[in-house]
Amino acid sequence: MEQERNAKKPSAVKRLNLIPRIVCFLFAFIMWIYVMVVDSPDYEQKFESVPITVTGTTVIEKNSSLSVFSGTDISVDVTVKGQKSIISRYSKDDIKVEADVSGVTEGGRKTFALTFDLPSGLSLVSSSATTVDLFIDRKVTLDIDVKAKLSSYKVATDFELGQITCDPSAIRVEGPYSVLRDVKYAYVDVGMNDSYISESFVTDGTVALTDSDGNLIENRYLKLSQNSVKVNVPVYTYKELTLTAATKYGFFDTDNSKITFDPPAVRVKGDPTKLASVDSVSVTTLDEKMITEDTTFLVDIVLPDGLTLADGEPTAAKLSVKRIGMSKKSISVKDISVNAPEDMKYELITNAVAVTVIADDDIISDIKATDIKLTADISNFGDSSGNVMVPATVEITYKGGTVYELGEYSIQVIIE
Repeated sequence: MEQERNAKKPSAVKRLNLIPRIVCFLFAFIMWIYVMVVDSPDYEQKFESVPITVTGTTVIEKNSSLSVFSGTDISVDVTVKGQKSIISRYSKDDIKVEADVSGVTEGGRKTFALTFDLPSGLSLVSSSATTVDLFIDRKVTLDIDVKAKLSSYKVATDFELGQITCDPSAIRVEGPYSVLRDVKYAYVDVGMNDSYISESFVTDGTVALTDSDGNLIENRYLKLSQNSVKVNVPVYTYKELTLTAATKYGFFDTDNSKITFDPPAVRVKGDPTKLASVDSVSVTTLDEKMITEDTTFLVDIVLPDGLTLADGEPTAAKLSVKRIGMSKKSISVKDISVNAPEDMKYELITNAVAVTVIADDDIISDIKATDIKLTADISNFGDSSGNVMVPATVEITYKGGTVYELGEYSIQVIIE
């Protein structure tokens, strides 16, 4: 038995010696994995869509008046090498890719080498591109009138189109000279889908640029101050309107006066909506107090805004005014008053004024001097002195019918 126990001891010792060896092997294996996977200087990683920065733009703008029109949205994929523990600290924002245009002296599409600025500990393996093409040109600005046109439309009977206008009437276009030099026109095409037009309207229209031959010019480097404008499409129709006259005081009516025009009516052009509710037009205002006799005179035919005379229509008409059933007489009025500031000294010289009144035939004899008074205001004559004539207003207190004064009147005062 003793011999058997002694025979088993070497096997146990061997097993005890094997455990440290296994542990050392596992530790060495883990260290190898760490070095190869984590801290290996040959670890590679791709950073996608790293933006390219264009430098030197201020230099060429100052020296050659050139601008870079492309390159604002370009990028490359960059693969770098280094220890994974270092690479893991960075993102694509830490990688700088640049194209230097500072040496450019003339416009055109040019190719530039890319330079790469990597964080410490990283080296460049590859890039999806090593050069970049950029479009460089002189930046210019033009103000171009905008014209509008209708297409696929029909005009209703007795209607016509007016001058189509745009708001604004011009736009500003900015872009490369080599492109903008061919732009001659800016226009808006308003399609009507073969519909009839019978009233004015305003619509939005998209602006298009063309060359002198009407060919469309589209270029992503052209910038418009606005891409759409308001298009005003006026539509006109014709209508005959009777000529009328307004009165300043309202004394004339159909019973006591007859107002006629030669011609009695004119043909006008205007917006259909506005003309629909109009049958006559007042072209002048009569001052009844200044028409002392039946009279005839010429008046210009002045129309309201939005209406114009049709071609061939006269620009003036003969206006006749005749009173009916009215008489006039002169009355000496002594009831005269003066409005003056308290500190103003004056002397009324006029004792009586002959006032001509006109009234209906059946009441003219009833009008007396006591029905009339005159008032003069000398408040605005403070800088005057001596003998002055002051306008006077006439007030008629008679209420039995239509009666008013003819002409203008004044009184004489001496201002001290």
